[in-house]
This record gives sequence, structure tokens and C-alpha cells, in this order.
Amino acid sequence: MLTGNRAGRSTAAGLALWVGLTSPLLVVLGTVLKAGTNHRGIGGATFGVLALAVVIASAVIAYRFVRIARSLAERGSPRVVAATFAILAIGPTLVISYWLARSSEDTPAAKAVVATLIDGAIFLVASAFAASLSPREELRARMRTFGPFIATVVFAAGFAWVMTSSTLGGAIRSGGGLAAALIGGLGR
Repeated sequence: MLTGNRAGRSTAAGLALWVGLTSPLLVVLGTVLKAGTNHRGIGGATFGVLALAVVIASAVIAYRFVRIARSLAERGSPRVVAATFAILAIGPTLVISYWLARSSEDTPAAKAVVATLIDGAIFLVASAFAASLSPREELRARMRTFGPFIATVVFAAGFAWVMTSSTLGGAIRSGGGLAAALIGGLGR
């Protein structure tokens, strides 16, 4: 919807890279501010301003990487460029996940954050794989027909899992914000 019919593989790669670069940086920024700020309002405002800068800088970096990768793919091996993009998009998330998993915080909320980061890395791999496929028109027609239904079922199953999970639901509720309000309001 954002790019219309112009969206292609480079757009998908750019978005995956942007998310892959932004997510771990925001986790680190939030962790540092939570540990170093004793006033939650000031910490939240600081996070908002710095997070905006991180998101914009990551978008610019991802855009430039996509342009460089496109020129390298035209001159060389597209598979090498795709593998490099996968490492750049997933690597920082896995490093942050490993760092959080090795931290001394052993609360259920910390475990849920690590699990969420690992799930995000799996999603990025699946998205990159899906973007690299070139299915035949017959399969594309089936995907257009059944894809929204399958996506809705998967989303509903995931949402039901979050609602019934005491660990993950509790972590979201204790974290606050819109997700906590949504989960708390629907759980009553």
C-alpha cells in the first residue's frame, strides 16, 4: 500500500534492512535509558526524540545500502548480495538477542523480550525468503485467493496465544503502553 505497484524485491530488502538495523538499536537505547533514568517521563520523552533520530538514520543507511547492493548485483552475483543483506538485516538483532540472553536479568519479561527478538529474526528470514521467490502465475493466483485467509488465521492464533500465555501476557501487561492496555482490556 505504501509503494503501490512499484514495490519490488529491492523495496522488500530495504524494508527488511531498515527494520533489522532499527530494532536492535531501539532495544539498546531503551535499555540504557531505563537503567540510567530514574524519572520515567523524562526517559520516555528522551527515548521518543532519540528513537526518531535512530529510525531516520537507519532509513537513510538502508536506502544507501540498497542502492549500493543493486549496483553490485548488476555487476556480480545477486546471491552474494542477498546473503550480505541477510547478515546485515538479521545480524544486529541476533547479537542483541544473545546479549540480552546472557544478561543477569532472569525475569519472565526479559525472557519474553529475547523470544520476541528471536521471533523477529525468524520473521526477517522468512520475509527475505518469500521476497526471493518467483512463483508461477497459477501459484500466485492461489496465493492471492488464500493468502489473506491464511494470514488472518495465523494472526488470530498468535493473538490467542499471547492472550492465554501467562508469561508473555504478564510481560506485556507489566511493560505498559498501548499493548498493555489492549491486552489488559481484552483479557477482562
